[in-house]
Amino acid sequence: VSAIIHGRYSDDAMQAIINNYLLEDEDSEHQKEWNDMQMWRVEAKRMAKEILEEIKK
Repeated sequence: VSAIIHGRYSDDAMQAIINNYLLEDEDSEHQKEWNDMQMWRVEAKRMAKEILEEIKK
């Protein structure tokens, strides 16, 4: 999962998104970045699960 996530977000980018989100400044761009990253994390987990299921076959 981590490798899939890091394929799109570097550690620095993730840290910036998290820190901006924690500011709670209601900046719509910060909220969008956070939501996009969370959606990618969900997708990465789904992809990893699918890959593992294929390996088990």
